[in-house]
Amino acid sequence: MINFHWLARENYSIENLIDLSNDLDNAGYYSVLLTYHSNTPDSFIKIPHIINKNHKIKYMIAIRPHSISPEYLKMQCDGFKEIQNNRLIINFVAGNLLEDESTPIPTVDRILEKMDIDSRRDHLNKFLEIFKGLPGDKPEIAISGSSEKILIAAEEYADALIVELFPYINKHIYRKNINKKIVTVNLCIRETQEEINEIFKNKTIRGIDLEYSGTKDKVIGKILKLHDIGIRDIMVSAGFGDSQKYRIHDLVKTIKEMK
Repeated sequence: MINFHWLARENYSIENLIDLSNDLDNAGYYSVLLTYHSNTPDSFIKIPHIINKNHKIKYMIAIRPHSISPEYLKMQCDGFKEIQNNRLIINFVAGNLLEDESTPIPTVDRILEKMDIDSRRDHLNKFLEIFKGLPGDKPEIAISGSSEKILIAAEEYADALIVELFPYINKHIYRKNINKKIVTVNLCIRETQEEINEIFKNKTIRGIDLEYSGTKDKVIGKILKLHDIGIRDIMVSAGFGDSQKYRIHDLVKTIKEMK
């Protein structure tokens, strides 16, 4: 069937992280991706504080390689493993900066190097080569993106590639020799299609995809069509400003309970 992953964009408080983890584990998600933002607290500190050892959900923590050394990341992963094994995934992102972020600050040894997006992609490949070569076990590795350099890195070093639906199909990424492809889809669910049309018209929620927005039954049908074309891992997210994310979790639980 389908493995679902949740894209958690917000900076969650400790209390909200506990609630989120309970909701996602109850719905049957495989993992939750906690995104990287240079101005928010470190998920590597927060997640071990709230982890429920009775849950199965995995925590996918995003890392920008320019901001950390391979050695220190390995130490963090080893520490997480001692708290609970097989619950961590590292998401590597070269990444565009978000609107409220300034120029990225690299580690001290690279302070004079270029930090444009192409240079960061090159550095990601070098980082992964060193990280994978360090002794000991490594967590699952997922890489985000669809550029040629990112695809090369994913084929060489990753357990999974996180990619948007459009390039997955139009750039024929489904043909790539990558262990797992996680396709991202933005959902919006309401009781009626008329509500969705009003949201889209008035732009009260940003970033929604009309094709994957509508009633619960309509969106379930769309998700199952992705399964029919061979997609087995889907990362779902809500539009910016959507206060009814619980409808997405309910949809995931319904699909997971289908025989």
